[in-house]
Amino acid sequence: MASRVLSALLALLLLMAAAPAFAGPEDEAKARAELELQLRRLTRMPPPSLEIRFDGIDSSRYELLDATFALDGAPLKQQPPRGVGERKASLLFFDIVSPGEHVVTATLAYKEVTPDGFFSYSGYKFTLPGRFTLTAQNGLVMVLRAWVEVNDGAADLRQRLELVASAEPMMVAKMADDSSPTPPAADPDSTVKIRGSWRSTATVTGAPMRPQKAPSPPAGARKP
Repeated sequence: MASRVLSALLALLLLMAAAPAFAGPEDEAKARAELELQLRRLTRMPPPSLEIRFDGIDSSRYELLDATFALDGAPLKQQPPRGVGERKASLLFFDIVSPGEHVVTATLAYKEVTPDGFFSYSGYKFTLPGRFTLTAQNGLVMVLRAWVEVNDGAADLRQRLELVASAEPMMVAKMADDSSPTPPAADPDSTVKIRGSWRSTATVTGAPMRPQKAPSPPAGARKP
């Protein structure tokens, strides 16, 4: 039971604190080694893991032309699917990582979708950069979610599309002799999410979408 584990840990800590009072350096080192061994036995601590997801864009007015996500400078093998935007989650990465800081970077390129009709249109292209730093710890799975927010009413075109992200740590470590029943799943509304400072200004190229007149009929042609 977890209570027995905590009691054992407390006893070991008290023993470790009292050891210097009645033992020499060798006995103290032995007690410390015993404490570390007991701690390893009492807990199962898996290595840190990282999960990266891209949730897309909640607008069909934009098409994803290109996307590159990278972890610590290395492009991920799985990248978001190209095409007209939709809010759909894509799993890009899930694996064990080393403890410590990791950097996830991204570059997305979108263009305005040309409407159907009798006119041809030109439109803007948006390049969205992103950078997110997180810390991986033993016993935790860090879930990183990125998506694109749309603000068609923004006066500054560079703020119309914005790449944002959030990170949520999930604990997977469990006490070795904890035979208590598995607790119910946490309420999503009570989960604390870490909002990242992944907000960068987009680079905008192209021209506004304006209808262009259809070519004039050749001279002498009958009008319908």
